[in-house]
Amino acid sequence: MKDEFIFPIIGAESKLPIYVVGVGCNLNQHPVSRNNGFPHYQVIYCMQGAGILKVHNDKFKVMAQQVFVLYPDEMHEYYAIEEPWETHWLALNGENIGTIFQSLGFTKSMMFYLCNYISLDDIWKQLILEAKTQYSENGYKCSALAYNFMITLKGLSSLELPLIKDKRMSKLSIILIYIDEHFGNNITMEDLTCCIGVSPQYICKLFNEHLKIRPFEYIAKKRIQESKILLLESRLSETEISSACGFNSLSYFCSIFKKFERITPAEFRKIHCK
Repeated sequence: MKDEFIFPIIGAESKLPIYVVGVGCNLNQHPVSRNNGFPHYQVIYCMQGAGILKVHNDKFKVMAQQVFVLYPDEMHEYYAIEEPWETHWLALNGENIGTIFQSLGFTKSMMFYLCNYISLDDIWKQLILEAKTQYSENGYKCSALAYNFMITLKGLSSLELPLIKDKRMSKLSIILIYIDEHFGNNITMEDLTCCIGVSPQYICKLFNEHLKIRPFEYIAKKRIQESKILLLESRLSETEISSACGFNSLSYFCSIFKKFERITPAEFRKIHCK
């Protein structure tokens, strides 16, 4: 794979509810700084490495399996801090693009974890192929794929990560990064409090105020996200996946998985790995 920058010729598609302005990828994302923002909606997701995203005065670290949505005309900047920082991106517009984003819950510039990027990236690859083919009907095909992309993104996105707006969010960001790096280990409340030197009560308040979730429920969801990727992309047994994702027993892993996904790990793997 190489860097791709494809900008289809826009004709009658500009009257559609949603259409593709551009699609591409950066194997090592170059620094981008736009004081006046970008005139279109953007969806950018990280495949590997890490970078920093700034929107106005807000800041966040973007790592693999995270996606950020940017609204038009908002000052923003992003750059790599762990190379290669590979990103795949999509620029969109349309007669009803704002309504579509709002109705899907993307009500502002925001970041999410991706439960599983594979199906999303499959649609992105189809968009690349269609955008390269300059036939009269391809703009409409790209529009259909773009809508499918957004619907799929909605289904795969979870655990919204608010942008850092104050010192409390900066502290929460430190804890979230710690969880990202240690979810496979036994994480205790003491571990979390040591990250930023505060009380357990303050940790719970941070999570409730900004994520509307308890700390260990967040950790459980993170572990389930990671387990789904291993179920789809590896040949590890359920016992091995359970251990790799920080669960102390297979039965507990299966119990938590079914609580969140309504099916067992084995059923999930069977459904999605045909």
